[in-house]
Amino acid sequence: MLPQKFLTLALLFTFSAFLTSCEVSGVSTGCGSAEVGQEDKDGYLSGYLSGELGRPDGFTSSDMQAIKAFYAARGNSFVWRGRRGWTKRAQAAFSALQSADREGLSSAQYLAISYGLPDTKEPSLIADAELKLTKAMLAYVRDVRHGRFNPRNSVDGGELLSSGLNAGNFGGWLAALTPIGKTYQELKLALGGSYGSISEKQRKKILINMERQRWRHEQVNGRRIRVNIAGQELEAFHDDRVQLSMNVVVGRSSRKTPALEDQIVNLKFSPDWSVPETIMEKDYLPRLKKDANYASSKGFKVYKNGKSIDASKVDWSKANFKDYQFRKPPGKGNPLGGVRFSLTNGQGIYLHDTIGRNQFNKNTRYDSSGCVRVQNAPALASWVMLGQSNPMSDAEIKKAMKQRKSSFKKLDTPVPVSLMYLTAWVDGAGQLRFAKDSYGHDRWLQKKMGL
Repeated sequence: MLPQKFLTLALLFTFSAFLTSCEVSGVSTGCGSAEVGQEDKDGYLSGYLSGELGRPDGFTSSDMQAIKAFYAARGNSFVWRGRRGWTKRAQAAFSALQSADREGLSSAQYLAISYGLPDTKEPSLIADAELKLTKAMLAYVRDVRHGRFNPRNSVDGGELLSSGLNAGNFGGWLAALTPIGKTYQELKLALGGSYGSISEKQRKKILINMERQRWRHEQVNGRRIRVNIAGQELEAFHDDRVQLSMNVVVGRSSRKTPALEDQIVNLKFSPDWSVPETIMEKDYLPRLKKDANYASSKGFKVYKNGKSIDASKVDWSKANFKDYQFRKPPGKGNPLGGVRFSLTNGQGIYLHDTIGRNQFNKNTRYDSSGCVRVQNAPALASWVMLGQSNPMSDAEIKKAMKQRKSSFKKLDTPVPVSLMYLTAWVDGAGQLRFAKDSYGHDRWLQKKMGL
């Protein structure tokens, strides 16, 4: 029999992925039915929207600007109030707001009408409650979907909410807004105590990491790789079961590995290495200025305009380093080792083998210039091949990693890769773990969140 927390997690994944139910927290969502808002025959709603009645208590001018645009697109009619009272979607919206704490948000942040939808026929009170619910939902749907403090969040809450109101199952649409990936859902369970009691400090870490998970939604199911930058480890999953794990080396604090969602599109065996401009400027140029023979002594080939040159004859104190390309050929001494796992981002970030094997035995492994060095590259390459229609054998992989000439293996099925900065997470063995905030990302977000 499955342990309770895994059974709960499985049920959570099933609900989030398929959303076959028409109930949210015991409230009917009006599945498949179109609910029509009542007309503003008493004029209180239009009075607030036009400004003739001023602003409802607690509303800012920016709140009213967003609300006016939202109602204008819907004919300035009521959204949550129908001819027979508050609609089923109003009840579903209110229920979602009441449950915001379970999503690592704060119900009090959204619910100005915390006592419930008012049971009244007084037009002014109905219009006031209508607008307060709209204000809360405009913020909530944006926050729960994309994060409240997402530095890249430019989502219009009005457009997002309108798409939900146009959906046949509004309650199901609301439930599907939250990230349904394994990492977020496990943190949500941890917040609720499914992985044991937590301290206040740990609770804050979980809240911070749930917020970051809303910024980029993780791949669900299938074969995928999760690299935890803060935990300095890699886990390879198939349908949310870990099949391979290993230590990794990530970027030092001055050259942080970025959090991103990407995919492995090919494997480059016995790779050469072209030195990126940033590394060239910060690491190699100062050494070249002191010793013109440095490049040849380290095995670099140097090119200018595509032509091989003798680097020792260049006056590096005056030369523009951007005119030159430094390349280390495949083979012994190449920092990428025997294989590069190529990603698609434009930041030059990828996973790769390495010649520095002793690094993986250290507790702290922040030493790269941003890319991710993997502890067991042959095993990772073999795991990647398992999902391909024409996979290379282990023997072929090992042979390709030792050639003097580079070769590519294009993947017919790219493998999703999540580079995450997780200081709180549940690992593949089902253990709730915490890591040091080495990059300081938690400190910044904790202050923003007021924790």
